[in-house]
Amino acid sequence: MSKDITFFANIVQCYVENDVITIGFGDHNDAPRNYTIITRFDDDEENYLKGEGPIGIQTNLSIEEYSSAISSVCLNKNTISIKINQNVVDNIGVNKIEIEFDSSAIDVGNLIKYLHLIFDDSHVKLTIL
Repeated sequence: MSKDITFFANIVQCYVENDVITIGFGDHNDAPRNYTIITRFDDDEENYLKGEGPIGIQTNLSIEEYSSAISSVCLNKNTISIKINQNVVDNIGVNKIEIEFDSSAIDVGNLIKYLHLIFDDSHVKLTIL
């Protein structure tokens, strides 16, 4: 049975490495118990017709990264809410992920920039309040 999870992210990192755009949220820098990693890798040779897309998500509850798994993302002042597509809820282990963070401790402008880099021109509904 799937559930919703909420955790406080002490760490929010946004970066690009090897052409992969990445946003990571974790409750500890070295050994997080709770984490969520969102990535985007656009590969011109990849066949996205099989239901897989360039955007992936992995959590501490999933054993691997899943693509085309996010249906919507909503960023508020101190929270980001990620809704998971119903067809992969059992694989990821959650319906929705609520991540709280201290907006005064991170570069929110940079987070917004990376959210746009990942989700613009995708099937995911991105809302920034």
